[in-house]
Amino acid sequence: AHHNQIAILSETDLSGMSILAKLDLSYNNITQISSRALSNCANLYELNLANNPFAQLPSLKNQSNLYQLSLAHCQIEALPDDICITCPRLGILSYNTIGSVTYDAFQGLVNLKYLYLDHNVIRELPPGIFEDLVSLHRVDLNNNKIQSLPDNLFQKTNIITDIRLNNNEIRIISSAAFSS
Repeated sequence: AHHNQIAILSETDLSGMSILAKLDLSYNNITQISSRALSNCANLYELNLANNPFAQLPSLKNQSNLYQLSLAHCQIEALPDDICITCPRLGILSYNTIGSVTYDAFQGLVNLKYLYLDHNVIRELPPGIFEDLVSLHRVDLNNNKIQSLPDNLFQKTNIITDIRLNNNEIRIISSAAFSS
């Protein structure tokens, strides 16, 4: 159902979709998503909501089978507390208006492998923000407004192979930012 004019995703729109595995609602005009819109989609494996003008995400905490979540080019300003603990490819959050990320934003995301937060307006990253991301291979923070890299930023991310920080406003890199 991508490239349509869907504006609202209500609680009942997907109520009969318990075996749905892949849902692509990208390039619509979704401005509102009910907090329980996806609650009946227990087998959802891949969810693409990219290129929609909504600002608030629905709850994803019951999506234990979700493998990939794409939220690029939306108007997301903040990440919810229960974003999706089991999703290894959560990270397509590029081209939003995310201005800050809390210390516990990625808490419990031990399966996350790829995190794309590029092209947002993030100014600060709290120390240890990535410490639960023990499976993280790549993080893209290009084109934000990050000014410093604090101590223990990449603590416990021993297998990370690709860190992208181009086009930020970095002035200070702590000597312990990359220590694990």
